Amino acid sequence: MCQNAREQRHLFALAKNGFVNLGLGVDVSGAALRETLERLIMDADQRRTMSRLMLAADIRGGTARVVRLILDAYAAFEREHKK
Repeated sequence: MCQNAREQRHLFALAKNGFVNLGLGVDVSGAALRETLERLIMDADQRRTMSRLMLAADIRGGTARVVRLILDAYAAFEREHKK
């Protein structure tokens, strides 16, 4: 569940990455939450698939990766503008 509207725009917490995104938390009914949990509890194959997808996503070193991307983009900008 998303904590706020900004989190709803994040592209990581999607099924392709092993998540069940229920949307904005304040809008999720108790019934929807209960149904989702019951479905996941009863479906071991889906839980294994979700776990595999989550583990495949490289989320470690996120800050270092972002800093590297920024520095790489800046270096490319500098190279392009030195011409």
